[in-house]
Amino acid sequence: MRAVTSAALLGVLLGVCLPAAADEITAETGQTVTLSCRATQRTNIIVVQWSRADLETEGYVLLNRNNRPDSAQQLPSFRGRVELKEGWKEDGDVSLILKNVTTADSGRYECRVVQEGTTRRKRGVLLENEPIKTVSLSVVQGHTEAHSGGEEEDRSSGGHVGLIVGAIASVGLILAVGLVIFKRCQMKSSLHSSPESSSPESF
Repeated sequence: MRAVTSAALLGVLLGVCLPAAADEITAETGQTVTLSCRATQRTNIIVVQWSRADLETEGYVLLNRNNRPDSAQQLPSFRGRVELKEGWKEDGDVSLILKNVTTADSGRYECRVVQEGTTRRKRGVLLENEPIKTVSLSVVQGHTEAHSGGEEEDRSSGGHVGLIVGAIASVGLILAVGLVIFKRCQMKSSLHSSPESSSPESF
């Protein structure tokens, strides 16, 4: 009985001390992805911050302070491509919508929320509170781009073949015309060089 109780207590301690496993999302270049995150309470959200834990550059992916977006220290590559899910003020769903993803967007994203009554700790421009959600995003090259590139290559190859065939046909036509002209000139030359009929000799 004591062993069972100890095992249960150990499981509870591990669940509290260890961070939850990160969600893993795979997307193709050009797609729009949603990185899910929900506040513990639906209202009284003061700050929402999304950041990249794997980047050494100081700055954030998205920051909303007092219901206003703050782009002062936003990472340049995310400007104009990120927003919070519609209705987040009412339901506490502060999921991040990231548009037109590229392979450079691959990485580990952390979601932090400050609500009324909670302590706000900062390190530089970033919040130092424990993230309430971590999402690992992997972006790969899309099949559409590869297919489009293949079509362009096929078109290019087809154009080269067409040029070669056209050049061969043109050369053949020039040779044929030249041969006809040569034959005609040869016939005229032979007519001019044939001996004229001699007049009858007088005795």
